[in-house]
Amino acid sequence: MTEPSGPPRWPELPSRSKHRIASDVNTEIEGWLVDRAAELRAQGHTADDAMARARREFGDVDQTRDYCVAQDRAAERKVTRLRVFSEAWDDVRIAARSMARSPALALVLLVTMALGIGATTSIYSVVHALLLRPLPWADAERVVQLHSTEGTERQTMGQLSARAFLTLRENTKSFAGLAAVGPSSGALTGDGIPENVPGLRMSANTLELLGVRPRLGTGFAPGADSAGAEPVVILADGLWRRRFGSDPAIVGRTIDISGVSRRVLGVMSPEFIAPLFPQAELLVPLDISPVLAHPERKDKFRYLQVIGRVRPGEEGAARADADRIMARLAADRPEAYLGIGVVLVPVREEMTGSIRPALLALGAAAALLLLIACANIASVLLARLVSRQQELGVRVALG
Repeated sequence: MTEPSGPPRWPELPSRSKHRIASDVNTEIEGWLVDRAAELRAQGHTADDAMARARREFGDVDQTRDYCVAQDRAAERKVTRLRVFSEAWDDVRIAARSMARSPALALVLLVTMALGIGATTSIYSVVHALLLRPLPWADAERVVQLHSTEGTERQTMGQLSARAFLTLRENTKSFAGLAAVGPSSGALTGDGIPENVPGLRMSANTLELLGVRPRLGTGFAPGADSAGAEPVVILADGLWRRRFGSDPAIVGRTIDISGVSRRVLGVMSPEFIAPLFPQAELLVPLDISPVLAHPERKDKFRYLQVIGRVRPGEEGAARADADRIMARLAADRPEAYLGIGVVLVPVREEMTGSIRPALLALGAAAALLLLIACANIASVLLARLVSRQQELGVRVALG
């Protein structure tokens, strides 16, 4: 009858861990001390005296333990690296020979994996750029759009009138700043073939509100969006590279946009994304003075998309401020503002809200495509493995 061998042990990994190395060193040192103490007891020393003498003969146990552990770990890392490289090289050689024997199968597997990985990578890049990557603004999560509502429904574009924008900007303390933006486009002439370029009109404080500045030149000065101000423009990095050959001397030059000569103030960084209109490549000041001068249009002409930066911890107060101000406008001008409200919508949600479900579905489809490709490859390899049972049996027998 065999003696029980004790509790089962977990299989040991090929490489010794840090704790296992320390345990082995401790066992080695304790073994030496016990053996030496036994020799001293045989010479007539007591057990305590024998162990004390053995420790004195050995020296500093802690220092020796630390030194041995460090040496063993360095040696283990070297052996592990050599073993990994050796095994990887063996795997590569075996895979190359296997592919040479079945080139058609190897080609099918490579094409299948390339298609799966390529499609997944491409779609993930789009999803990451639009949904996952943080917006390149300072504390972008606190940048919101003041989105208009009519009754209980949110308006499609969420525009506000010029009077509503100015009243909100001048009477709320819960926002670090408010800015108005609007789409624009311009025919860029001169310096080559005329080109229609998407642009963005913005309040002079928009870039400051976002916490960004041009990589070259300067941003808009206060008052750049007022009547009679000098026509200026800031270029997106892509337009600067494509149209002007990355020439830094473009700053200060004058370019023609839709027949208007505008002085180039600066060039934005490649990471910059224009708020609400990421395709914009021309940034120009937004002058609302003509609309303000019209008695009816300044109230009933809702064309401004307003963004703001909420102060930390003031989200609730910002909503209350917006509701209070819009209620006051409705009381003063019911024919223009009755039933018009404002909700705060994160700019990220506003920029991707309509395409977010489609992008998520596309990302899930790409992941499923990669999973199917892997399953197909695994099935083919499993079928091939079955046909190689005899060969693998010989390999196992030979070690």
